[in-house]
Amino acid sequence: MEREIEIKDRATISYESFGSESGKMEMTFEEFKEEFLRDKLNISEIEIVSYQKFDKELLAIASLIEDFKFRSTSENDLTIERSKEGFYIKYKGNEIAMSYTDFTDMFFEHGTEYNQNATQSSKEAFTKISKLFPLLKLESHNFIPNISFEKGWIIVSEIKDGDLWEQYISNKIVFNVFNKETITEILIRNNAEIEKLPKVKKFKSSEDLIMKNENYHFIESYSELGITRFYANGEKYELINGEKNPNFNMSEKDAKKFIEIIEKAKHFIDDEFEDLLEPLRNNTEDEELKEKMALLEEIDM
Repeated sequence: MEREIEIKDRATISYESFGSESGKMEMTFEEFKEEFLRDKLNISEIEIVSYQKFDKELLAIASLIEDFKFRSTSENDLTIERSKEGFYIKYKGNEIAMSYTDFTDMFFEHGTEYNQNATQSSKEAFTKISKLFPLLKLESHNFIPNISFEKGWIIVSEIKDGDLWEQYISNKIVFNVFNKETITEILIRNNAEIEKLPKVKKFKSSEDLIMKNENYHFIESYSELGITRFYANGEKYELINGEKNPNFNMSEKDAKKFIEIIEKAKHFIDDEFEDLLEPLRNNTEDEELKEKMALLEEIDM
């Protein structure tokens, strides 16, 4: 049955417990702690909303249950969730998601979005996040998490099934790397000045690559389908890989935006992407020609 307990000025606690009466009630912390420790083997999941900045004692209690959610309503924007499969942490706008659910993983499609709002102060936040890993680790978790710092980059990684996944994070760009060789996804913030970013080696391009910005312009390549799709503000465009695509049409504004994304991505991916850039440029040339003609319209030589 579901229990909801209010600890005045400290927290609201909800949990599922077999054999307990359902309902809402107020308790002191000591009363709740005594009841919880007595019944914890019957509790399948627990959720704690703390009114304090970082209530270590309540977090420790939550961590005694395999499935738990812990959230602080204070200014530090702290959320910690764990399941049998993995965990999720959010702290001051920085996020870690590892195998938490089938669709919640920072290394899955569009996983770079978790940290698209990283700032210069994110290093301190990730340092604190990494200290939570031992508390959250379960024997059922089939991955090894880690956070490191290298030449201006924050690198979140996990080893899973013998493979290494890494997310490189800065305040201008985020990208995912598979086995230190291949970029699978890259997100470039609109104000990114690539030349000012910390240097890093170029990686190979994944056959199923995602390139995007923070304004819903993104490119997805599908090797099995043999196509590349461009998405822009609700519009979808499609190219057939390896062909000329003479009938590929796109607005000039969108074409220029996608060209910008690709040109910036080339600083990190060892690929010229001419198969994508050529049809995109073809959608900007006519407009550029019109602009030149307009300049010459009133000139007679």
